[in-house]
Amino acid sequence: MAWSFRGFRRLASVVTLALLGWQAAAQEAPAVATAARYEGPTNRYPHNIMGSIPGRTDLVVTLQTGGRTQTVTVRQPDHLVFEDFAPRLIDLNRDGRPEIVTVESDRDRGARLTVWDVITQEGRPGLRRGASTEYTGTAFRWLAPIGAADFDGDGAIELAYVEKPHLSRVLKLVRREGDRLIEVDRVIGVTNHAIGQETVQSRIALCSDGPRAVLLDGGGTRMVAVRFDRAEPQVKDLGAAPARMVLGDTEACDG
Repeated sequence: MAWSFRGFRRLASVVTLALLGWQAAAQEAPAVATAARYEGPTNRYPHNIMGSIPGRTDLVVTLQTGGRTQTVTVRQPDHLVFEDFAPRLIDLNRDGRPEIVTVESDRDRGARLTVWDVITQEGRPGLRRGASTEYTGTAFRWLAPIGAADFDGDGAIELAYVEKPHLSRVLKLVRREGDRLIEVDRVIGVTNHAIGQETVQSRIALCSDGPRAVLLDGGGTRMVAVRFDRAEPQVKDLGAAPARMVLGDTEACDG
């Protein structure tokens, strides 16, 4: 079969248009995280703070790109583990594409809260450690996440967690600024976890006048609600806990 120069030009144009169409489709349909889980149980960081739940080596995220579903995995180096109950999908910047929020623990520096971004490199989706808090400072010092909300009413999403829930018991509120999670407020003397518990004892109450972090006092015997939309954090007593270090199903909103 003979081909003319004009025929080659037409074929090249078709191929170019097809490639441009594929690139445009890829740009129009960025990868979106739809699920996440931990895998790879390990005892290389023998903290055992979560009862029978071990640390994990891998973060596995399911991504949807247009009509295509795939998974990507982050494997920690030897000095790090995921010391966490489950990863969280949270849309921190409200772009419709959630980030993944995890707890990482370092064998020398302790725990930190980390946000993972979904990115595309060389046409392939992946994960990148986007922002983190400072480490808790030393090995076997943990943090227990509560959740995310616009706690102070400024339009930005904050993350709430209790740092060292068995020791200093500090509720911290952090906001993402670039590659860092910056503390914007704190309350001392509250907790959401006892050693060996396999779940956190905290939640977020979405009240009509603003969200509250609901957790326990430092002794684990009283339930409290904390709001951050005033000049100073407000801690409201919600009554006795049904048992020590157990958060009951109590009304946290006013009125």
